Amino acid sequence: MATGYPDWTRAVTLVGTDEEGKPVTIRVEPGGQLWMLMKGINLVTEEIETVGLDAQGRISAFVIDSSDAWGQILAVGNAELAARLGSPVSLDRRGQVIEMQDFSKGWGTWSGGGVGALNAYVLDPTRWAYGGYSVKLTSGQGEDGAAVVGCRVPTLPDTVAGLAARVSIAAEAKYIVVDMEYYDTVYRHWVQWRWDVELGKLEVYLGDDTWETVESDMQFYHDPSLFNYIKLVADFDGDFYVRGIFNSIEKDLSAYPVWKEESGLGEALTCRVWVYSLDGYNDIVYVDSIIVTVNEPT
Repeated sequence: MATGYPDWTRAVTLVGTDEEGKPVTIRVEPGGQLWMLMKGINLVTEEIETVGLDAQGRISAFVIDSSDAWGQILAVGNAELAARLGSPVSLDRRGQVIEMQDFSKGWGTWSGGGVGALNAYVLDPTRWAYGGYSVKLTSGQGEDGAAVVGCRVPTLPDTVAGLAARVSIAAEAKYIVVDMEYYDTVYRHWVQWRWDVELGKLEVYLGDDTWETVESDMQFYHDPSLFNYIKLVADFDGDFYVRGIFNSIEKDLSAYPVWKEESGLGEALTCRVWVYSLDGYNDIVYVDSIIVTVNEPT
């Protein structure tokens, strides 16, 4: 082969076309590596954008659904995807999972308690939303009769936390409450999201036994086979509620402050689901599919 000419048996020229259809030679760096600029369509703006790289030159990839139950498009990382694939079905996918329990393998780190005569808390296979078991809570008799299932998360990597659960009411109940207590070694922060079953209201706790109604005259389908979805999100650093969810209802709670008091207890997050009795009755509810999240958007 003549000197100074490329060996065409081992070299090729790659040619593509630009947006106007004109031929363009594809660039190669001095070391022979092919240059490529990846672009895709933004599903929100419908504009073509360049695919980004992180500081190590790796493509940042996310798995997304077209939209969630509220019509929002959410990016899900690989670790979060693995958690969600193994988790109880959830209406709201915001936040990163740090604790979940469907009681299919027993109590785990969760436990029960109660107030009043004949209160009870047992694992039950007769009614469940996911995994074959739920916790059957029987509230005690009396004015303050109650039953609870709860868990303590030892550390909180992010202070915007959420607690979600699914609850089935066997017949009647006075209140269903999801609450979180966060201890940061200086303060105890306490938030509660209450469903007043008897009066059809949703309420938030403001401290000193004061409750604020944020939804009234609720119309809901009362059937023992229905597991209602309840979720509360709060910012324990900024000390304000973020949002409360009950089935299809989502309320912006950011105007309400978190109640707190001084406490020297070590850092921990306590999460609970309560049932409170109608006076003189032992009310029964079933609790399942509990999920604790952090990094919730505000």
